[in-house]
Amino acid sequence: MTFSSDNRLDIAFDSYTNKTELLQKIKNLKGTITNGITKTGMAINYTQSTILTTGNGARSGAEIAVIVMTDGQSSGYPKPEMEADNLRTDGAEVFSLGIGSALSASNAELKGIASNPDSYYLLYVSSFVYLCNLVPDLVPKLESSIAATLLSDCPEDPVVASMEQNYTSTHPEFSTADATTHPELLTIEADLTTTHPTLSPTEMVLNTTSLGLAPVEPNFGSSAVILDPTIAAFITTTLLCLIKTL
Repeated sequence: MTFSSDNRLDIAFDSYTNKTELLQKIKNLKGTITNGITKTGMAINYTQSTILTTGNGARSGAEIAVIVMTDGQSSGYPKPEMEADNLRTDGAEVFSLGIGSALSASNAELKGIASNPDSYYLLYVSSFVYLCNLVPDLVPKLESSIAATLLSDCPEDPVVASMEQNYTSTHPEFSTADATTHPELLTIEADLTTTHPTLSPTEMVLNTTSLGLAPVEPNFGSSAVILDPTIAAFITTTLLCLIKTL
């Protein structure tokens, strides 16, 4: 689904039974425009009340995973954190995926949307073009039997790369792979060592209380191309890995 001031169900669970047709539908979403404000809480509520229902093909007893992808703070009510809690009450795992600088000033909302721990359920990239970097980390979380690899033409996110470099240089006990898998952990130590000077580096990672996201580009504003080519490719790549097990 896509959302702004309103919600739109693009593909229900039972819309397609043919893989080729499903992937073509996703491809056709490229260039979809949304106009309005970011009503994330309303979108999460709509997901629970309308999409995750048998009327739209949801299967009783199936595991539920919801990925909230946004490039900005929410506007208005209901609060997305509360709606995400309602999803979790129904047994859903909720991932929050932040994109761009509009989320760097305050990340409390992303953390409130994400299930615990944030180090597992919160993901971030500095621009839409870097979404492909998240595929190897996200796909196994959605289907543990699948291992996804990074595409050879996927550009490196310079903001996340800088965070990784700073982190591994000051914390050699953690490998580059650890930092790459959880870039949101890279700036936690300052607050933690101030408030909890007795914590070891490992304990700091396991008790994350702060998150730093560096500013990069301006926000898209009230009108955004939500499903541009990079997002369509991200969704397609993720689905292709999952479809292999069907």
